[in-house]
Order: sequence, then C-alpha cells, then structure tokens
Amino acid sequence: MRHLLVLTFLLLCGLERPGQAQLGPLDRGRARDMLAVLHNDVRKYYYDPGFRGIDLDREFQHADSMLDRAQSIPQLFGVIAKVLLQFQDSHTIFLPPSQTTQVRYGWELRMVGDSCFVTGITPASDAAAKSLRIGDRVITIQGVPPTRQLLNVLDYLLYRLSPADVIQFRVESPDGQVRDLAVASKVLPDQQLIDLTVSTDVWAIIRGIDDQVEMGRNRFVEVDSATLVWHLPGFDSNDGIDEGIGRARRHANLVLDLRGNRGGGSRVLLRMLGRLLERETVVDTLRLRDKVEVETVRPDERRFAGKLIVLVDSRSASAAELLARVVQLENRGMVIGDRSAGAVMMSRVHVHRVGTQIIVPYAASITEADVIMRDGSRLEGIGVSPDVLVVASGQDLSVGRDPVFGEALRRLGYPVGPGGVTSPFPALALEMENW
Repeated sequence: MRHLLVLTFLLLCGLERPGQAQLGPLDRGRARDMLAVLHNDVRKYYYDPGFRGIDLDREFQHADSMLDRAQSIPQLFGVIAKVLLQFQDSHTIFLPPSQTTQVRYGWELRMVGDSCFVTGITPASDAAAKSLRIGDRVITIQGVPPTRQLLNVLDYLLYRLSPADVIQFRVESPDGQVRDLAVASKVLPDQQLIDLTVSTDVWAIIRGIDDQVEMGRNRFVEVDSATLVWHLPGFDSNDGIDEGIGRARRHANLVLDLRGNRGGGSRVLLRMLGRLLERETVVDTLRLRDKVEVETVRPDERRFAGKLIVLVDSRSASAAELLARVVQLENRGMVIGDRSAGAVMMSRVHVHRVGTQIIVPYAASITEADVIMRDGSRLEGIGVSPDVLVVASGQDLSVGRDPVFGEALRRLGYPVGPGGVTSPFPALALEMENW
C-alpha cells in the first residue's frame, strides 16, 4: 500500500496543475457525483464479488468525507483515484476529465531491472538545458525513490491527475556523479472547444492523428535475408498482424520486439498467436464475476514457422505479456530482456458525464476478468520472467547500446563485438514531442 501513501503525500503537499484554478462552488458537488457513479460501476462490474476483501461502502464513504478536505481540483481527483488504486489492480483506474493545459516534461523514464533510468530527452527542453542526460539513474523524483509500482503511480499522477510545472530530480550519472536538478515543464494551453470550421483547429487534429498513427505503426529491419526484426507497438490491428507475419514468412528467423508494447485487443492477440503456434493451444482462462471462459487458438496455415525470439522490457504489458508467456509455455521460442510489467487483466472503460449546462466527461476502467494461464499461474503483479535476463546499464543507455538486441543476435549465431550493437529502432521524433 506504500504507493497509496506516496500519492496522498504528493497531492497534499501541493503538487498542482500549472495555472490550476481554486475550487468553485460546484466542484465538490461534481466530485461527489463522480465518486457515487464510480462506486456503482465497481459494484456492478468488478470481476470479484468480494472486491478483493475491500469494504466497498466504507472506503467510498471515507473518500466522500475526504472531499471536504481537498483544496484544489487535482486533490479532488486524487481522492477519487485513491479509492480505485486500493484494489492494486493494473486495469482498475479513474480516468479524470481532460486537463485545461498540456504539459510537456521533456524527459522519459523507464525501469530497467530494479533501477529507474532516464531513457529520453527532448532537445531544447529545460531537461536538456539542465543537463539531465540519457543514462542517468534516478535516485528520487519529487523526493520519492522510484520502484516499478511507484513509478506507475507517479506516471498516473503527473500525466493524468496533476501535471506539475517543475519536477525535482536527484540523479546519478554513469560515472557516479550525483546531482540535484529542478527541471521545468513546458505548459501549453489546451482548447476546451474545437471549431472545425477553423483551418488551424482542423490541422491540429490531423497532426495529432498522424502522430498517433506514426507511433502505432509496425517497424521492420532486415538483418539479412535470413532474419527479420519486427517492432510491434501494440495489438491494435489485425491488418498490422497480417502485414508483419507476411513479411516474417519470407525469413527463417523472427526477432519480435515487444518492448514498450502496452497490449491491446484480445482478438488481435489471438490472431497473432494463431500465426505463430504450431498446434491448437489453450491460451488462458478468464474468470469473470458469473462465469469462466477458456480462450483457445488454432494454428493458421499462413503461420510463421521459423525460429522465434521475443524481446520484452518493464513496459511490455497485458497482451504483450500473454504472448511472451504462451511462447514460453509452448516452447515456441525464446524470450529475452527484462521482467515485464505484470499488468495482465481484462477490463472495460465506462464513460460518464457530470454537469447540466456545462458537461464534463470522465471515465473509469474497471477490471471485468482475471486472467489465469494454462499452467495455473497469474501474471498480474508478477510479469513474465524472460528465459534470458538482459538489462541495460546506464552506460549502455548513454551511448545508445542495446544489449537485449545484441543477445538476440548472438542467440541466432551472429557475431557481436565487445562494443555491442545499437537499437534497430531509434526513437521517433514527432511534432507532438517538440518544444
């Protein structure tokens, strides 16, 4: 429960949205309306009728009383969020109304093994100006030592609940130097209403869609005629699966890079497994509130039958983890990299609105099924342990070396020198990330 204490501490210590207005006369009432609706959502839809031992009525009543103590809108949202976070369930979460501002932090963090590292810096950002560097190990952020679970909570706090205009870091560079940095964010006003008759608004939407498409597309690299490397960013499209498998079938070896893949649709996952597996297979069992469903897959005649290596990291989640674990259970290939996220449940998003003259949309993701693997194990909160554990060091990150990909090449018989190899997929530089 330490992550709940961290969330409470940061919210009550004034981590506020830049330019956040003080509470208006209707804000607490709207927050109470949201809380009541989410209480009903959990009671109706949560997969476990025992609510994982949580006294649902007591916790929501306590949250209702805490709304009177909130001093800002982010604190109101934090009270609501905390109730759902008590389930310690990766797929049960409050999705608050959209922000009135956009905040660009200019840095990216990732857990590598049990350490948190800076893995991306936006040029011309304050992070770059303050000499925050790729490969720096984060000792604390906002005064909190990051762990896997706590970093997820901090991500949720900073990107969903209460974006901050300054982030306090203590970092250690690869050479051992420890620095304290206050890194400013870039705050941009966000439109509440979009006028589709105005060309600038239309093109802003188009650019945003184009950026999302670019980030979600398959990327491929041919090592040579024998080996294809395929980065699959998400299980979002049957067409994307067909494209990738179609290319892979022209090669003897496939390196399937699921690093950073946050999951997607179960139907797309089953299609992918049908194009990789050699026999009819039980994938998992879904335990819903009132029934149990067994998911199976049959091999497709257009499947890839060559040698398979799957790459995972701490951000590989949900469907990506299921695929990696099925590959292990079926002895279909080798999984290389870091322990995965351990975020494997099935949920549905319930969208609501609050208000009369001014309508404010919000939502909640509620877990509707627990996922149990064929061998009786669960991945939620645990993740997939790779067959070959390989994690990058700060020095690796700082010079762009990719030891996970290098290990995959070695396992396929390619020579890899002492200097290692670089990532086959450099980070995308998109307009939405620019300063």
